[in-house]
Amino acid sequence: MKFDNNSDIIQLTPKWEGDRFDNGRPKVSDEILNRMENVTTEEVWSILWEKGYKFQFQGDWLRTHGNKVLVGRAVTATMVPSRPDLHDSLLEYGQNEENRIGFFNSWVIETLQTDDVMVVDMFGKIFEGTFCGGNLSSTVANRTKRGQVIYGGIRDLQQIMKMDNMQTFYKGCDPTPIRDVTLVGLNTPCRIGQAICMPGDIVLGTASGVLFIPPHLAEDCVLHAEKTQLREIFGFQRIREGIYTSAEMDTKWTDRIETDFSDWRVDNTPVDFQHLTFDQPSELGFVETTTDESEEVDNQPSELGFVETTTDESEEIDNQPSELGFAETTTDESEEVDNQLFELDFAETTTDESEEIDNQLSELGFAETTTDESEEIDNQPSELGSAETTTDESEEVDNQLSELGSAETTTDESEEVDNQPSELGFSETTTDELEEIDNQLSELGSAETTTDESEDTSDQLSML
Repeated sequence: MKFDNNSDIIQLTPKWEGDRFDNGRPKVSDEILNRMENVTTEEVWSILWEKGYKFQFQGDWLRTHGNKVLVGRAVTATMVPSRPDLHDSLLEYGQNEENRIGFFNSWVIETLQTDDVMVVDMFGKIFEGTFCGGNLSSTVANRTKRGQVIYGGIRDLQQIMKMDNMQTFYKGCDPTPIRDVTLVGLNTPCRIGQAICMPGDIVLGTASGVLFIPPHLAEDCVLHAEKTQLREIFGFQRIREGIYTSAEMDTKWTDRIETDFSDWRVDNTPVDFQHLTFDQPSELGFVETTTDESEEVDNQPSELGFVETTTDESEEIDNQPSELGFAETTTDESEEVDNQLFELDFAETTTDESEEIDNQLSELGFAETTTDESEEIDNQPSELGSAETTTDESEEVDNQLSELGSAETTTDESEEVDNQPSELGFSETTTDELEEIDNQLSELGSAETTTDESEDTSDQLSML
């Protein structure tokens, strides 16, 4: 690892597109820093919260210089409890490879520049966790003209309080010197209590606490804060004058109030806010949403006209037919698909009420029976014809095949089967009482006799 590494810092701050220091740290302009000194914590915090930066604030501090506001660019340092192997190797590396002098805390201070704020994670350690005393704090004050934020201890408090050109936020004071800690990060992500600070963040320290502002959001935060302040100046004045109530000022302004505010700005805008513009409708009034109830963001359609439907009631997407005319049927009531007939005219009958199936004849055709009552599948004869005998009482099936046809015997449950003659023709005999089947074959055809209930069997002669 390397301390204060340029490529690492640039990689960690990709959203910043402005100037940088030589070590890669984002360099927010001096103008923004100076304007930031006049904003409140809540004005800036609301913008960060809306944009999803919810861990940027840490409260509950001690301060060396009362209500003095602290603003500057963060230089971060992360300390951990000492472990001999890690401690010795990092101390040796910094001193021998990077030519750093003294102990870890001195390394951090020596990197500071004007308008920097030193931000140190001492993991809350106070006893033997005093990162700065009078000597080092004096150096911080001279280098930065700003101050320091130490999530740990300091010493020599009386000396530090006499340094008017700085502010110090700290967790406690103890006379013991710093002991048993190791620097593991210089200008790396740094945890300060419940907040996170990155190198180049803008530090805003007030009586409320310390806020760490990502550099790419710093200007937006300042503009929002300044416009909010101007609106509050107008609002406070109108309340004192009895023109509006506090409720009217504390909710979304009506068109009448917005118009009044616009007219008021012409002659009443303070010098510090003369640079502000309210040209866009959205800038005429900030509506601040910072509650847990706001869970939805309405996306606006783009120039290409994407329309988004997101209602609970919309459960169906109607697909439009394409130019080729594909039609789709998807109703619960449609339980049957009607198959279209090909040129060969396959016919299908599927009704429970039909006890008799009229088989259609064609030169090549065959018939299909699919009723609930029909427990027999009739095999269609081929051009030469085939017969099948399948009776429960018949223990022996004499299949008699010839070149011209065959005889078929069917089941007890089949009360009547209309056999279709082939071009050569054949007849079928299927009776329970008949123990012997006389198959009569000839070159010209075959004779077939059907069920017990059928007393009259019509012999069908083939064309031959």
